[in-house]
Amino acid sequence: MYCISASTSNGPIDLMQIHWPDRYLPSFGQTEFKSDLVRDDSIPIEETAAALRDLIEAGKIRYIGLSNESPLGVCEWVKATTNLGFRDCLVSIQNSYSLLDRGFDGDLAEVCNFHNIGLLPWSILAGGLLGGKYSKGQTAPPDSRFVKYPAYMKRWSPVTASVATLDAVERYAKSRKRIQYL
Repeated sequence: MYCISASTSNGPIDLMQIHWPDRYLPSFGQTEFKSDLVRDDSIPIEETAAALRDLIEAGKIRYIGLSNESPLGVCEWVKATTNLGFRDCLVSIQNSYSLLDRGFDGDLAEVCNFHNIGLLPWSILAGGLLGGKYSKGQTAPPDSRFVKYPAYMKRWSPVTASVATLDAVERYAKSRKRIQYL
């Protein structure tokens, strides 16, 4: 609460994104749910939602958004915010979305559309891969995320992605004006 109070000295936070659900779910390119990774010590969504409701009622934040959530998580958040009387304040979800990651387009898009929750996409260039930053035959910049964090988004990594993915990315990058990275 102290951090929120310090951040709101000039007025309320417009949108408070809740990053990383406090429970196991596949993320960063994982596509399979593994029940043996489910934790018993997760903080219930209702408890987090109640704390956010208190911040809204105190005038510290206006709206809340989710991040890296699943269809189940969105539905649980809708249920919790409805039960706590502030459903209209749940307005967005920030999930990975790009030409290489279309995970949002299925069940999650349906759930968000039904509940009027907008998408704020992150990693629209798939970590830089779609912008031509990691072209075949070129050395990646030493400070780039795929060099610094080799396990980052393995499906898209220029080292571990499939040949078909890398070829498609190469064709796409060549068909577009190359994005300049500073």
